[in-house]
Amino acid sequence: MTTAHGAMILAPFTAEQVVHLNGYQLSSEMHPFTCPTEHPDGHRVLVATLHGWVCPDCAYDQSWAHIFMADWPHGPSNCVSALREARRG
Repeated sequence: MTTAHGAMILAPFTAEQVVHLNGYQLSSEMHPFTCPTEHPDGHRVLVATLHGWVCPDCAYDQSWAHIFMADWPHGPSNCVSALREARRG
């Protein structure tokens, strides 16, 4: 899928893509995808799953990502453990 903003991928995502997408989300180099709802705890960053993006605090979901995010260079390193820590916090 291609739009004016570049190539996109649609869910379902592969396990490898999920790792890279969540690595992108944890990177401070670019703005992450966020939930449009203001949550009391302030957490709005979406989490990639095999079925698409989800908000951990509400039912918001999103089914697409920019293709470059699925090959994020920082993805495989430590993002899985960082996400686990963020969910516990």
